[in-house]
Amino acid sequence: KELTAEIINMLKKDTSAWIVTTPERLPVEQALFLAQALEKFGITVNGFILNNLLDKNICQECVFLEKKREQQRKWM
Repeated sequence: KELTAEIINMLKKDTSAWIVTTPERLPVEQALFLAQALEKFGITVNGFILNNLLDKNICQECVFLEKKREQQRKWM
Protein backbone atom coordinates (compact mmCIF):
# COMPACT_ATOMS: atom_id res chain seq x y z
CA LYS A 1 0.00 0.00 0.00
CA GLU A 2 2.83 2.38 0.84
CA LEU A 3 4.55 1.75 -2.49
CA THR A 4 1.29 2.32 -4.35
CA ALA A 5 0.73 5.58 -2.48
CA GLU A 6 4.28 6.71 -3.33
CA ILE A 7 3.79 5.90 -7.02
CA ILE A 8 0.47 7.73 -7.12
CA ASN A 9 2.02 10.79 -5.46
CA MET A 10 4.93 10.71 -7.91
CA LEU A 11 2.53 10.53 -10.86
CA LYS A 12 0.53 13.46 -9.55
CA LYS A 13 3.65 15.61 -9.08
CA ASP A 14 5.90 14.61 -11.96
CA THR A 15 3.58 13.56 -14.77
CA SER A 16 1.62 15.35 -17.43
CA ALA A 17 -0.04 13.96 -20.53
CA TRP A 18 -0.80 14.67 -24.15
CA ILE A 19 -3.87 12.85 -25.41
CA VAL A 20 -3.68 11.52 -28.96
CA THR A 21 -6.91 10.84 -30.81
CA THR A 22 -8.48 10.84 -34.23
CA PRO A 23 -11.03 13.54 -35.14
CA GLU A 24 -14.09 11.29 -35.08
CA ARG A 25 -17.04 11.20 -32.67
CA LEU A 26 -16.23 8.20 -30.46
CA PRO A 27 -12.46 8.80 -30.17
CA VAL A 28 -13.02 12.50 -29.35
CA GLU A 29 -15.61 11.64 -26.71
CA GLN A 30 -13.25 9.06 -25.20
CA ALA A 31 -10.36 11.55 -25.24
CA LEU A 32 -12.44 14.16 -23.41
CA PHE A 33 -13.50 11.56 -20.84
CA LEU A 34 -9.88 10.51 -20.37
CA ALA A 35 -8.80 14.12 -19.91
CA GLN A 36 -11.41 14.61 -17.18
CA ALA A 37 -10.34 11.41 -15.44
CA LEU A 38 -6.66 12.37 -15.52
CA GLU A 39 -7.40 15.86 -14.20
CA LYS A 40 -9.48 14.38 -11.35
CA PHE A 41 -6.57 12.08 -10.56
CA GLY A 42 -4.25 15.10 -10.42
CA ILE A 43 -2.41 14.61 -13.70
CA THR A 44 -2.16 17.69 -15.92
CA VAL A 45 -3.35 17.34 -19.50
CA ASN A 46 -1.14 19.46 -21.75
CA GLY A 47 -3.49 19.21 -24.70
CA PHE A 48 -4.71 17.04 -27.53
CA ILE A 49 -2.99 15.78 -30.67
CA LEU A 50 -5.11 14.83 -33.65
CA ASN A 51 -3.84 11.86 -35.61
CA ASN A 52 -4.77 10.31 -38.97
CA LEU A 53 -6.08 13.50 -40.54
CA LEU A 54 -7.07 13.08 -44.16
CA ASP A 55 -5.25 15.51 -46.44
CA LYS A 56 -7.47 17.44 -48.83
CA ASN A 57 -5.13 16.58 -51.74
CA ILE A 58 -5.63 12.83 -51.42
CA CYS A 59 -8.18 11.46 -53.87
CA GLN A 60 -10.07 14.70 -54.45
CA GLU A 61 -12.62 12.84 -56.55
CA CYS A 62 -13.46 10.26 -53.85
CA VAL A 63 -16.89 10.93 -52.38
CA PHE A 64 -16.24 8.63 -49.42
CA LEU A 65 -13.01 10.39 -48.42
CA GLU A 66 -14.54 13.84 -48.86
CA LYS A 67 -17.39 12.92 -46.52
CA LYS A 68 -14.89 11.50 -44.04
CA ARG A 69 -12.84 14.73 -44.22
CA GLU A 70 -16.02 16.74 -43.54
CA GLN A 71 -16.72 14.62 -40.48
CA GLN A 72 -13.13 15.04 -39.30
CA ARG A 73 -13.38 18.83 -39.65
CA LYS A 74 -16.56 18.76 -37.56
CA TRP A 75 -14.81 16.91 -34.71
CA MET A 76 -11.64 18.95 -34.85
